Amino acid sequence: MSSPFSLFRRHQRVLMVVTTGLAMISFVLLGAIQDPRDMPMPLVVVFLAAIMGGIFWLAGLSRGKGADWGLTGVVIGVALGLAMIWAGREPNAVTMEGGDLKSSELNELMQNRQIANNFVQMAARAGIPENDESEAAQQALTEAGQRIQQNLFGFNREREITSEDVVLGEVLRREATEMGMSISDDVVKKFITKISGGKLTGPEFSKIRRTLRVSETSLIEILREEILSQEAARLLSDPILSSQTPLTPQNDWNFFQKLQVKQTAELVSIPVSSFESDSVEPTDEELQALLNQYNKNLPGFTPEGRPEEGRPGFYQMPKMELAYLEAVFDDIKATVGEVTDEEIQKRYEDEYLREVPEAAPAGDMPSPGSSAIPAPALPARPQTPEAAAPAKSTEDSPSEKSEEKPAPVKEEAPPKEEPKKETTPEEPKSEAAPKEETKPEPAKEAPEAPKEEAPKEETTSEPADDEKSQSSIVTPLGKLQFVSLQDDEKKSEDPAPAETPEDPAKETEAKAPEAPAKEAPSPEAPAAKEADAKPAKSLEAPAKPKADAEQPAETKKAEEKKAEPAKEEKPKAEDSPAEEKKPEAGDKPAEAKPEMKANPLGDDDLPPAPESNVPALDDTLKAELREDILRERTHAKITTLMDDAYAFVRDLSGKYRLGKIDENYVSLEEATKQIKKYAEENNLEFIETPFLTLNELRTSEDYPIGSAFVQSFAASRGLQTVVEQLQQSIPTMLFNVNQARRFNFGDFGASESRFVYWKTGFKEAYSPETIDDEPSVREQVTKVWKQQQAGPAALKRAEALQKLLLKSDKPMADALADETVTGDPDSLFLTVRETGEFTMLTEGAAQSTNPFQPQQPGMPRYSNIPGAEDVGERFFNKVFEDMNVGDVGVAPNSDGSAYYLVRIKSRTPDSPEEVNELRADFLNQGQQFAYLFLGEQLRNEYASNWARDLMKKYDVQFLANQRDSVSPEES
Repeated sequence: MSSPFSLFRRHQRVLMVVTTGLAMISFVLLGAIQDPRDMPMPLVVVFLAAIMGGIFWLAGLSRGKGADWGLTGVVIGVALGLAMIWAGREPNAVTMEGGDLKSSELNELMQNRQIANNFVQMAARAGIPENDESEAAQQALTEAGQRIQQNLFGFNREREITSEDVVLGEVLRREATEMGMSISDDVVKKFITKISGGKLTGPEFSKIRRTLRVSETSLIEILREEILSQEAARLLSDPILSSQTPLTPQNDWNFFQKLQVKQTAELVSIPVSSFESDSVEPTDEELQALLNQYNKNLPGFTPEGRPEEGRPGFYQMPKMELAYLEAVFDDIKATVGEVTDEEIQKRYEDEYLREVPEAAPAGDMPSPGSSAIPAPALPARPQTPEAAAPAKSTEDSPSEKSEEKPAPVKEEAPPKEEPKKETTPEEPKSEAAPKEETKPEPAKEAPEAPKEEAPKEETTSEPADDEKSQSSIVTPLGKLQFVSLQDDEKKSEDPAPAETPEDPAKETEAKAPEAPAKEAPSPEAPAAKEADAKPAKSLEAPAKPKADAEQPAETKKAEEKKAEPAKEEKPKAEDSPAEEKKPEAGDKPAEAKPEMKANPLGDDDLPPAPESNVPALDDTLKAELREDILRERTHAKITTLMDDAYAFVRDLSGKYRLGKIDENYVSLEEATKQIKKYAEENNLEFIETPFLTLNELRTSEDYPIGSAFVQSFAASRGLQTVVEQLQQSIPTMLFNVNQARRFNFGDFGASESRFVYWKTGFKEAYSPETIDDEPSVREQVTKVWKQQQAGPAALKRAEALQKLLLKSDKPMADALADETVTGDPDSLFLTVRETGEFTMLTEGAAQSTNPFQPQQPGMPRYSNIPGAEDVGERFFNKVFEDMNVGDVGVAPNSDGSAYYLVRIKSRTPDSPEEVNELRADFLNQGQQFAYLFLGEQLRNEYASNWARDLMKKYDVQFLANQRDSVSPEES
């Protein structure tokens, strides 16, 4: 058997040449390609031709026809390469003038945009230390954020990377090339310096490039292309496109008028639905033609996203299908059992008959019937020897002790027996009385304590002043109560004052009977009299503080007034006014005692005794208490049931997420069966929704889950609706279990419904191709078709009523009193509504998340007019710009489902003088927040126009649903 290398030996020279050629092709051509899958198709053809030619040439050498066979192999290789190119060709994603874009090219444009924006963000933060909380670092981060916002690439407000946006960038580059524009390397370097603030170093640039996994040349080229498209946009767009360009004063004046000009009107609504005929039904061909016309846009918008009132739209928003368990309050309430009369009685006693402890806390005021007024001891009062003596005196008069609270005051009098002689020179004290009258009441009452302790030191009256300051906190507390009561009662008994001696000594005698009612046997009356009389002065002092301080004669009159309370009580024991002991045991104390019991603090200091407001336990109160108990039981049971249900469904959700490869996997269909069974066994409702948009779910009356709330720590108020939670969730994530609550308000208070819900299906947004794509599509198209058919008839009726009003000088209500909506006698009568004052735009107020900050002005929006809540731009432009006071006009609502017949009654301002005043207000107010928002809307309107015109110029068409956005993770 011959060796396989015999052929090689015979044709060694030729085969060496062929092998060397193939090696050269492999090293030179294939070495430049990192991934064989990215090999250009022409190179694939060359490679296959060479391989097939070589193989066939070797096969033909044995037959002496190597050249012929080799040529045949080359042809076969080329054919194979062309066949592979044809079979693997990529479809176009976007068609346009100047060259179409394939899917791979579109993806590359989106990835390049992402790389450029990522570089802008990383370069802007270059040189700023991470995790540095210093003020300088925070300021640098703020400046970096501003540079990022100003220099991110993109043509929409959010700088979102979408296929439309990157295609617009490609169109701009082609337009710039036609205009001869180019971007040099110096321009790119200046751009990098600008976004980094001049802080980007070479090593940091290399680090960013490595992070982005792109070469330096490629990065520079990507930035060059993005800068070129941005510069082309600045040249092609209107100057007002730039957010840095200020609006003209005329623009601001127009905005101000829309916010300030007010008018009143009366209007009548003409619903288009009243003119629809049930006998006329559209054909499928008519519905399909209507669908094809508006299936690329949402209602009220063009396919490019510009607002256009009245335009139909059938573009389908994303839809979700939900399933949930609900614990219905009324259903659970029926299972908690009846409430017994004993339970109602116990609840009544707990809520209305709860006993209040009689003992007052330490330091509180005593009750009126108490025998003494306790007061905390202060450093000025620890006189145990003297305190014991008064205790004996109180025992001598038990009747008085039981009736009068001021006993402690009189108990302190006995120690004054010895200093009696020392107090003989009390005339100076009476002279000092006017000074006490100018002081506040607490200071005036304080002298009682000094007089008790002054005898101990047996010194001058100066120590008494020191003691006054010490005992003024607590000692006057009890005495003030006593004196104020006597003073009030005396005023009410006998306002006519009796004659009082002007002599200070006599004055002290007259004052004595007032306090020492309990001290009949004690000879210490003078001191006690003065102590009691001075508080009486203090009560009268506020009446004439100035007069007391000015003239001594008036001070004597004031002293006489101070003695009057004592003499007012003396008429009950007038036998001897000069005697000190008889009045003490006379009728005066007996009369004062019951008065003190009735009101120890004085009529002016205490409110009247509270009356009992405890309701009787009648049938109405029983019903309320029964409902309270049932509600508590129901809430407790609902909580238990829904917590258990949540745990059950969550366990099934965990098994569903294991995947089919796990033996414990549970499919969504099997989980649904188990949940239905669980709901039946536990008296819960299991509900499945159809596919609904988030707005349909929010406003649905059939599925209350849409208006329920979910606890969320991310939300500013701690709660968010189920719709908000679904909007933030991952659309394609199914069977993710959550809990929600819904509050209901009934006749007996608020109740609560609990939900356990999860997503069971999701549909992406799409443009329907046929009316049978889903039932809701046919319903939407049919509704619009009928509205279009009935619209002209409704407009004709509104115009006929307009002519009727123009011929009449009566108010609208009188002129249209006998008119119906359609003109048919069997139709409904027209209803005329008064709008009140309204403006074209209103700001409202944005809810502030900080309670310490005032509410911020909200975004300007069209005003809400009573009777015409669904109106929009066309209506307001008609009534404000095309009509004057007294005019009658017809204007449609926002979606064309109704026409309004309007008569303008008044407008402010209306005269040239009022307009001038309004203009002055405009000049005084200056720039307002609303102008910025409205100006941005105006800029966006112009910006969208130039972009639309440019896309139309290049006849850009998107194919194969290429209107998707790219996320950073995908790029």
